[in-house]
Amino acid sequence: MSPEKPQVRPGLPTGATLEVVSSSKLRVVFSPPDDNGGDTIERYLVEWDTQPGFPNPESFAVTEFNVGFPNIHIMGSIADPLVKGQFYWVRVSACNTGSCESGVCCGNPQASSPASLNPHESPSAPVDVNLYVTSPTMLTVTWVAPTSDGGDEITGYRIEHDLSPNFNSLALPPNKDSADVLADQRSFTIKDLTQGNPYFVRVYAINDAGPGTSQTASPESATPTLQLPGLPHSIIATSGATSGEIDLKWDRPYMPYHKKPCFGTENGPSAVCPSPPGGGDPQSDGGAVIDHYLIEYCDKANDCTEGWSGTVVSKQAKATTNQVTLQNLNPGDTYAIRIAAVNSNGPGNFCQHANEYCLDTAGFVTAVATA
Repeated sequence: MSPEKPQVRPGLPTGATLEVVSSSKLRVVFSPPDDNGGDTIERYLVEWDTQPGFPNPESFAVTEFNVGFPNIHIMGSIADPLVKGQFYWVRVSACNTGSCESGVCCGNPQASSPASLNPHESPSAPVDVNLYVTSPTMLTVTWVAPTSDGGDEITGYRIEHDLSPNFNSLALPPNKDSADVLADQRSFTIKDLTQGNPYFVRVYAINDAGPGTSQTASPESATPTLQLPGLPHSIIATSGATSGEIDLKWDRPYMPYHKKPCFGTENGPSAVCPSPPGGGDPQSDGGAVIDHYLIEYCDKANDCTEGWSGTVVSKQAKATTNQVTLQNLNPGDTYAIRIAAVNSNGPGNFCQHANEYCLDTAGFVTAVATA
């Protein structure tokens, strides 16, 4: 009687690792099972599907492989590419002949690690990249998300600056540096720069494949210089305690004169502007201490029925209090009010809207003088 091979299917392949090759290809790297079922492994069955349950899998039989060594199979080709950005689940089975009466039989499949991946490439360049001067030591760059994420979620952005337009100078930080920010950011302020030096700035989008193509800012360089202060905001105007009075309160500028947030997005600034080297107020003041606030007001019934073209009264308020009482007004009349911050470079723009950051065009600041 001749000996017979045991009728056992092989065990799970080991080390089935899934990797991205390109925007149209995935690669699975796998090793032989610890248990071949008592017979030679004849082939490996690689399966992939767009659903984790493998309801409609595609498959390929790997018949040429290195015995005892890791093996590779690439899914997707120029003629039959995988879909960029689509997640694919992958599994691998080892197959022998000893466990079936005829043909080749496969053991249980080994899920890849990770269980699924999406073919992708690095993202395209951000668009609408703009550079602004914030203060004598700071520049702010803003951008819009790229038109293509490369088939993978964008995880962040990289901002680079340099003294050279080719970004190859030998300068050290802070004159040459880079910073990575989160994917929800659309504005970043570069600080601790040297007044009078022109700086070149570019921005990359990043996904799991790495940084994509950079986009140079417009203008391609800017020179930090003293600026006018930004807009006061969150103005509250109420009738005063005495006849003919209106009480005013407001917040110091949050965003610089160029009206772009130092960090975050235009609709959601995430942090105040940095302080200058050595400390001090946030540089939304343009780089010089706010001396005072200029307040203008007019009687809507008598002086400015058509905007600010009539008789306008000006008043100064101390920068240390951010509040003032307007007096000697016409009792019972409604007044329009606007406020500007002033530094050594001059007055910034007037804020005449009541909303936070003074960005919206609705909500004009008005109040009734106490009767």
